[in-house]
Amino acid sequence: MEHEREINFYAEEAKESGGPVLEIGFNAGEVSFRIAQWPSAIPSVVLECSKDTVAVTHRRKEELFFHRRIAVLKGQMDQFCILVLPLWDTLPRTAVGSAAQGNINCTVYNFLASGKDGEKSGEILEVKRENLVFQEGLRWSLLEKNLWLPLFHATLTMAFPLIIIPFGGFQRLLSVKDQRNCLDDCRRHLADGGRLIFDISDEPECKLPSRKVVVRYEIEKRLQLCGFRIEKLYGDFDRRPSWVGNKQIWIVSKK
Repeated sequence: MEHEREINFYAEEAKESGGPVLEIGFNAGEVSFRIAQWPSAIPSVVLECSKDTVAVTHRRKEELFFHRRIAVLKGQMDQFCILVLPLWDTLPRTAVGSAAQGNINCTVYNFLASGKDGEKSGEILEVKRENLVFQEGLRWSLLEKNLWLPLFHATLTMAFPLIIIPFGGFQRLLSVKDQRNCLDDCRRHLADGGRLIFDISDEPECKLPSRKVVVRYEIEKRLQLCGFRIEKLYGDFDRRPSWVGNKQIWIVSKK
């Protein structure tokens, strides 16, 4: 299978994280489908920008009966806001937090794409209670951008212990602004102690040692400016040193 080594790498990281996992990309949720097959049934949210790819991923999920294991949402990787609405009438603050235990069924949706063009706005996903968090400032930051937000689920978001952008997806963001927007959104959805992992391929001109150093310095600087610290940098999916392979696999966490 194409990308088999890559899928295995990200699947191993997902297993270590315990989930839920946010997979951002352009490959129809390949990593999410891999981890959904396991007995541990790690839940995941797949964010795809293509309406056709979303439809294909939905159909595949239904055929494999991965209900409540995978939520498929449409949205742009440089502008997303994933909110949740628990399937009960009210949600007391005491029911959500680090001390809360057990799973709960929620409606998960991308607020910035919800209800547009007649698209399905939400997906049912079973998640741990400790992955539901209140973000007090989120409501007001969205309102400042002139985005209407229902108050009854204004501040409840998902905190992901792992966010992945596989298959070179981050390279599709061609401007520095789009890359920083993506990193900012990822950081906002990352749980404390969680990690963001993405990979890029060295372009032909980047195979010169001097150019590779410059590119890596630019990415590292961008990550630091967006509030991340570098944990690991691999050169390929076999976890070889960064200066050996023709990949850059970045593993970062919040400062």
